[in-house]
Amino acid sequence: MRHNTPGGSILIVDDTLDNLRLLSHMLTERGYSVRAAKSGLEALASIQAAKPDLLLLDIKLPDLSGYEVCARLKADSATSDLPIVFLSVMDETKDKLQGFKAGGVDYITKPFHAEEVLARVHTHIEIGRLREELERQAVDLRDSQHLLMESQVIAGLGTYVLEIPKGTWTSSVVLDGIFGIDENYVRSVEGWGSLIHPDCRDMMLEYFAREVIAKCSLFDKEYKIVRHDNGEERWVHGLGEL
Repeated sequence: MRHNTPGGSILIVDDTLDNLRLLSHMLTERGYSVRAAKSGLEALASIQAAKPDLLLLDIKLPDLSGYEVCARLKADSATSDLPIVFLSVMDETKDKLQGFKAGGVDYITKPFHAEEVLARVHTHIEIGRLREELERQAVDLRDSQHLLMESQVIAGLGTYVLEIPKGTWTSSVVLDGIFGIDENYVRSVEGWGSLIHPDCRDMMLEYFAREVIAKCSLFDKEYKIVRHDNGEERWVHGLGEL
């Protein structure tokens, strides 16, 4: 959950007071909201109370190792998406690989260099913001699609897409019910034409060719169809654009 601070919320976990002071001062000056913890258990309790946007986690702690803290967070669905940047004096490739394998997204080595720390923190805060924005957009899209489907059901409306170059068409569940077809129906352009009542078929094909295709105008026509499943005749109103 994104916090209402200009830079974001960061939890720093390190058992060395000087490191906590240095990082806290460095990040607070850049507008980040900073909290600190001196042990793995204290960090887990702090995260449970209020999940930060980013975790800066020392590997060597007095109780749990940074890898153990990371493993616990990744095993919990409530914190599995929390980005974790490891802090360590170790700069061996194997140590970094172990951190990435545990679930970390980055590595900052000690002694700290302000430019490096700020650049890496900014990068992962922004990545988190972008991910949350994409997730919100995905939720909004699903909600919009759900509302559209509900409105179609309530209003008795259906939608279809006629792809003339491919000779196929797709339709919504509501429209399938109107035309009396199911998922096994072969949706070809010819099949779509066969659902139009014989009394209206020539008129519709001529209208479609003259007005819709030739002039690229709005398709707006009332016509009669014959349901595929039981032969029932009914009037429908088609509205769309090319």
